[in-house]
Amino acid sequence: GRPVSRARVLVSGTTLAEGRGTLTDNEGQFEIVDLPDGRYTLTAGKAGFITIAYGQRRPFQPGTPLQVTAGVPLPPFDLRLPRGSVITGRVIDE
Repeated sequence: GRPVSRARVLVSGTTLAEGRGTLTDNEGQFEIVDLPDGRYTLTAGKAGFITIAYGQRRPFQPGTPLQVTAGVPLPPFDLRLPRGSVITGRVIDE
C-alpha cells in the first residue's frame, strides 16, 4: 500500500511508433502528456516487483486498454505492483 518511487511507467499503442515512458516520483505519481487520440496499454514495473498493466487482475493476464481523447484528462487511478520473488537452487545427478 506504499508508493513505489522510480517505477518505470510505459505507454504504448498503434499511434505511438516507439511508445513513451517516465518514472514515478517519491509519491509514486506520474504524468504522460500530449498523447495523440487512441487506445493505449499502460504498464509499470520496477526491480523487485512484478510488471503489471492497467486493468490487469493477475500476472500474465492482459490489461485493459485506455482510451485517450484530446482535451479529456483521464481520472486518477492506482496501479498496485505485487512484490516479486525468486526461487534458486541447483540440480545435480547422483
